[in-house]
Amino acid sequence: MGRHEVAVIGMCRPVVGVGGAGKIGTEFGSDRWGSWNGQGWICGSLSILTHVLCARSVVHRVISHSILAQVLFGAVYVPCATLALWSLAMAWTTNPGTVPLGARPLLLPSEEDAESAAASTLQKSSLELEETQPLQQKQEQQQQQAKVSSTASSSSLQRGMRKCRKCNDNYKPPRAHHDSVTGRCIVKFDHFCPWVCNSIGLYNHKFFILFVFYTVLTSFTSLILLFGRSIRCSYVTDTDNHDDNNNMDNVTRYLRTLENHDNNSTVSYKYEGCDDFFEAGTFGLFLCTVIFFVFTCCMLCEQMDAISTNVSKIARMKLERERERQLRRPNHDRNESNNNNDEADQLG
Repeated sequence: MGRHEVAVIGMCRPVVGVGGAGKIGTEFGSDRWGSWNGQGWICGSLSILTHVLCARSVVHRVISHSILAQVLFGAVYVPCATLALWSLAMAWTTNPGTVPLGARPLLLPSEEDAESAAASTLQKSSLELEETQPLQQKQEQQQQQAKVSSTASSSSLQRGMRKCRKCNDNYKPPRAHHDSVTGRCIVKFDHFCPWVCNSIGLYNHKFFILFVFYTVLTSFTSLILLFGRSIRCSYVTDTDNHDDNNNMDNVTRYLRTLENHDNNSTVSYKYEGCDDFFEAGTFGLFLCTVIFFVFTCCMLCEQMDAISTNVSKIARMKLERERERQLRRPNHDRNESNNNNDEADQLG
């Protein structure tokens, strides 16, 4: 946190962070947020590189000499890919919702009313004693009242206050979890995603979901363009077997085109722009698109479930672990009671 930044997270009071100018990191005192995890940097760079290379491959191999493909590419693919990269950048560089050093919980309305009532009572009693007490006794009375007020305020803050031992006993707000990768407690922490090189929490969860969503749309559009191009390039003109080619269905014609291409036979395509389509680069584009489409669809379904239930991934894991522990406990107690009964029978 920078010196000019004021962090208010969850049930935390505003605390001014103190950090060096220009320092980037995840630890306390950093001026700007940024994760230096090696795996995250590699996967995040691969995310950007994959989007750029796939877009380049689509331009050179898929949409040439086809007005319909170019319109679909410009109207859907380019905006989705641009928004995916923008969402990736925002999810990468946004503070996920870390708890600042020295944060304190906000007082509840009932506690604030009780504290203000106590302060007004002390003030009223001090006014009544001003006329009857000498100066020295007045000073002692004021000091005592200040101690009582500070004690009441600190006790109200300490009541129900959670602390994180890994963050030097710093305050841990509700629904905050400690992230071992960044070394900070994060409000509504979901998981650390290496593909965006950042933890996913309260402030960047939206950008992460948008990145996954636009990647799904980009992959789906790429699959549509590849499918249309494969159908377009399945039409060949062979002077020797012209009649046979006209009587073939699309699947047979497509398989024969692949066979002729593998045998290095001279193939004359009916449409332009198909000379370099049936190559290793196109197969790599198809494989990468399918993998990213399936992977991001699974991630998007998981995130939609987390949004609908309002339970983060790590909170769900902890709940399942606690449920398994509770299911295991009756069996353990039953086994102990059986062992005790067996020992009693042997002694009897």
